[in-house]
Amino acid sequence: MSKKKKNFYGYFVVLLFGMFFNTGTQLIAGTLITISSATYNSGNHDEARRVVVDSSGNIIVTGWSYNNSPNADYHTIKYDSNLNVISSATYNSGNDDEAYSVAVDNSGNIIVTGKSFIGSDFDYFTIKYNSNFNFISSATYNSGSDDRAYSVAVGTSGNIIVTGAIGLNSSNTDYYTIKYDSNLN
Repeated sequence: MSKKKKNFYGYFVVLLFGMFFNTGTQLIAGTLITISSATYNSGNHDEARRVVVDSSGNIIVTGWSYNNSPNADYHTIKYDSNLNVISSATYNSGNDDEAYSVAVDNSGNIIVTGKSFIGSDFDYFTIKYNSNFNFISSATYNSGSDDRAYSVAVGTSGNIIVTGAIGLNSSNTDYYTIKYDSNLN
C-alpha cells in the first residue's frame, strides 16, 4: 500500500473517531493522541471484551469481573463521551459468567451476550436491559455441551441475533446462530 493511501486511512479513522466521540482528536505524525481514558478495577481480575457507542454518544463496555468472588460475573459499564461512569450492571448466576459482546437497539436498550455456567456446562446467555440497566428479558441456549455466545447484533426490525460456538467439549465444534425477536423470544 502506498504511503499516500496510509495517510488517507489514518485521517479517515481520525475523522470517524472525532465524529463518534465528539472530541478534538489530532493526528500528529500518524499517531492518535489519547483524549481521555478510564480504568475499572474491582480489586480482582477484570476483562473488557467489547465496546459500542449508543446514539447519544455514550460508550458501553462489557466483559467480566470477579468482583471479590471466586466466580466471574458479566460486568457492563456505561460511560458518557468523556468516559465518566453513568451507570453499570452486573449479572451473577452464582457460577462463572463471562460477557463477550454488547449491542444497542434503536430504543437505547442494551443487549449483552456471552456464556454462563448453568447446570453442568456453559450455555449461551443473553440479557437485555433498558438504557438505565433495568432488566427487560433474558434467553439461554444449551446444546447439551459447552457453548459460548461470542457476538450479538440488532437487526433493522429490532430482532436480536446471537452467534457463537457450540459443542466446545466435544470433537465437533460448530457455529450456532440464533435470531430472537426484540424480547428475546
